[in-house]
Amino acid sequence: MNPTHRCLTSRTIEIVGSGAGPIRDREFPNGESCDVFDQLQREDVFEISDALESLHELGQNTHAAFVAQRASERLDIRTKVEIRPGNCSARHLSVVHGVTQDISNGGCMVLTAQPILAGDIFWCVFEKAHVNIQPVLARGMRCRMVQESTFECGFRFFEEIDLAAATVDAH
Repeated sequence: MNPTHRCLTSRTIEIVGSGAGPIRDREFPNGESCDVFDQLQREDVFEISDALESLHELGQNTHAAFVAQRASERLDIRTKVEIRPGNCSARHLSVVHGVTQDISNGGCMVLTAQPILAGDIFWCVFEKAHVNIQPVLARGMRCRMVQESTFECGFRFFEEIDLAAATVDAH
């Protein structure tokens, strides 16, 4: 059985049946052509080019590319960090515990057991044993799953910190 196509709206085509076959001219309820190729030609060229450009950028969003874009030098410092919601009224509602992988003047990379939502604002509290950093507001820049229960979260601080002064002497 060849598939039949029914145009539901000026932007939707329903394919019914099985088998491969071309989607050809059907009529929309308002009398316009339903040829898929005609529809593609009618699409806004700028919308399509923006979508293709976004898809290309997304394809280049690798861990190596992210690391290369970092603006400042990072220090490999492992310390515990508590990640809480950034707004004062919600800081007591939830906490995500993590361990920093690296810290810079402008941000940090943290491994957590729970994902964070990129774009949200967080209150980050660092353990004082390894760094002397006051709690900071940070935006979640990225979060990727490393393993089933491990997430790599990148944060950008709203205000730069003096990392040289914040580093606790290991002696």
